[in-house]
Amino acid sequence: MTAALLKDLLTIGAAAVERQPGRGDRPFWLWDVDVALVHENPEWDPTNWLGSPRYFFGKGPDPEKMVKLSAENMFLLRHETSTYERISISPVKTAIYYVECWLGVGDYQHISTSKATKNTILQMIDATEDELAAFREYWNHQIEGEGETPIINKKVESTTLNAKNDDELYLAYEKKMLQLVALAFDLNSRDYNLEIPDNRATAGVAADASFQDAILPYAQTTEEHLNIDVVDFYEPGFTCKLSDTEPRGEEAEAATAIQIFQGGLSRRNESRARIGLPAIEGEAGEAFADGKSAEETEAGEKPEPQKPEDSLEDPGDKDDEKPKPPTPKRRKRVRT
Repeated sequence: MTAALLKDLLTIGAAAVERQPGRGDRPFWLWDVDVALVHENPEWDPTNWLGSPRYFFGKGPDPEKMVKLSAENMFLLRHETSTYERISISPVKTAIYYVECWLGVGDYQHISTSKATKNTILQMIDATEDELAAFREYWNHQIEGEGETPIINKKVESTTLNAKNDDELYLAYEKKMLQLVALAFDLNSRDYNLEIPDNRATAGVAADASFQDAILPYAQTTEEHLNIDVVDFYEPGFTCKLSDTEPRGEEAEAATAIQIFQGGLSRRNESRARIGLPAIEGEAGEAFADGKSAEETEAGEKPEPQKPEDSLEDPGDKDDEKPKPPTPKRRKRVRT
């Protein structure tokens, strides 16, 4: 469902979700809805938000023939809204003009470089109509038909109709269109594999900028609506918070897990879960770095920082390890 909501936000500028209360261990149910068929009721009364329909769902101009949904059953996800525009222009709508220009350049390049296209005009100087007709028949049969080398005793000039070189293929213009398309999605030119002088340092900065400008805002929009319109709606007082707001690799994630465990901020199992390791059964998995349990810490005792030699490994594993035998020393050979 999350992928469908993100696609709707990128293409339409909004997404619709239908919600219903759950039963048992499931507190709620969520369904993604075609937001193109959702219409807001301009006469909706906020004081009677459950009695009057908030949205109409369906096709056609007559709201009476559509499905009526209250604010309790549906909510909309909007990205970058304003007071004068309920649904802002989506990145796809912003980039569609540049995409059309890009496709137009591609069609021109295809026509210009296609062998099936006549891209040259031949002009015979001081030739009569009979000579032109004979030359046209000679060219169609002997030159193009049988592939012979053209030989004539008249002066002929040629004019090229299509692109003569790379500059006339508008390669620079095509590159500019791709940069504008990337800008519509808050991306940079490197994300579209455009040739730009780069090195390892600037590439890393560009990747972080793309994550912060293009990916994180939509994740925060989804998280905000999930907290307000779903979690807090059905379970007041609970929230859902993203733990990762910047890209990190496996090494950085492992270093972070070890750091918060050694600092006494998390239990051993919590830090192991961050890096995909299974939980340790017993008190060892629920203990902090100093070996104290959660009850002792909540009673007012502050956990001491862990010693550098401690780790996230299971303490029981160290007892099972057998000491390795000493490595025998190699004798040196002396030549006599």
